[in-house]
Amino acid sequence: MKQGLKDNLARYGWILTNEDFKAPFDFKQEFRYYLKRYLVDILAVFPFLIILIALYFYKKFKPKNDSANKMIFGTHPIISFKLLKGVLKEDYECTVFVFHDWSKGNFHDGVVAEDIMPKWAVGKDPYLFGSYWAFIWALKNFDIFHLYFDGGFLERTIWWKLEPIIYQLFDKKVILYPYGADVWDTFRNTNRLSKLGQMAFMPRYFSLDFKRIQRTYYWSKYVNLIFGPVNYIDFLPRIDVLAFHGHVIDNKEKYDYSFPEIKGKVKIIHYANHGIRKGSHFIKQTFDNLRNERDDFEFESYYGLPREIALKKLDDIHIFIEQITDGFLSYSAVEALLKGKIVLTNLSENLIDFYKYLNYNYYENFFDELPIINVNSSNLKDKITELLNNKENLEVFSKKSEKFIRKMLNENEKAYKLLISHLTNKI
Repeated sequence: MKQGLKDNLARYGWILTNEDFKAPFDFKQEFRYYLKRYLVDILAVFPFLIILIALYFYKKFKPKNDSANKMIFGTHPIISFKLLKGVLKEDYECTVFVFHDWSKGNFHDGVVAEDIMPKWAVGKDPYLFGSYWAFIWALKNFDIFHLYFDGGFLERTIWWKLEPIIYQLFDKKVILYPYGADVWDTFRNTNRLSKLGQMAFMPRYFSLDFKRIQRTYYWSKYVNLIFGPVNYIDFLPRIDVLAFHGHVIDNKEKYDYSFPEIKGKVKIIHYANHGIRKGSHFIKQTFDNLRNERDDFEFESYYGLPREIALKKLDDIHIFIEQITDGFLSYSAVEALLKGKIVLTNLSENLIDFYKYLNYNYYENFFDELPIINVNSSNLKDKITELLNNKENLEVFSKKSEKFIRKMLNENEKAYKLLISHLTNKI
């Protein structure tokens, strides 16, 4: 019935984004949550401050150990921290921590709340008392904090503004990395497709916009370093290191080059974890229309695939379509290039011009050599048709893709290690 309404409204040019017509929030449920949260935070703050003061004087008078800087990456599972840890683990003592590993190991290979807290502190919600327990544990054991903008240990407490100040008091060094949902907000998002995707994918998304905006400014005041790849300058008031790419993959050797022999049909795949924002429905419709004109390709589209399954899907295909809306590269495009796939994705011309302006000598050559086919809703069908009409050239292009991306990743790894060594005074 709902799908019928959506289709019927589409006949009149109306686009349905919320199919159940329910308010995003239930007032009673929201009230119960905040009542519990405030009660816990008020009860916990006094013992927390006492322990914090004791820890401060303990750290102040304890002889410093200059052998190695201990680093923590946290506090929820996003693939970038797992990969960054892999790059730095030979030179530093690195720990990845999450309160709850909802990725079930796909994006996390470190410590979880249950490893450092008693059962009463973890309970059904490790973010209640566990926020304070984990923060004290981290302050005691680590010197460098790698965090997302919404990855603070006190993020879900009413005292979240204290966290960056406490890091300064304890002489901790903090690096912040945006990953998307932690800094994007619907107020400042000028990409209408991305904004629509946020509305449809998560109806409650807008509820944290005020906090997102406040948080990005507040954290930016006190931390040591903010790393801002791709388009995050649109949402952050301060960035110390800019890069169009910045991707790091520590175990590149596991990405074997694989470009199957083309036996009649070219195999094409698209997958996304955020279909509306990536333009998945338009990509699928393009191929549905193309099937009426030719049958020399196979196309598959997936939504929400686990990462390990998505990577296996890449092995047997020739062309990977990442997205047609975002304007920048993500890890899925980089991983497809590593496997020698021909990648189609959307790259913003404004973003390209911006990075050329900042470092013309590097980015002029970079974008000339970048083996990415830049697509959008206007040219996707034409670009696919061109590739299908020139099947004999695809394997050569795929080898160029793999060679380019390995070089880029090696350079990113060197740059990242250089950056961290300056932060930790190792050179």
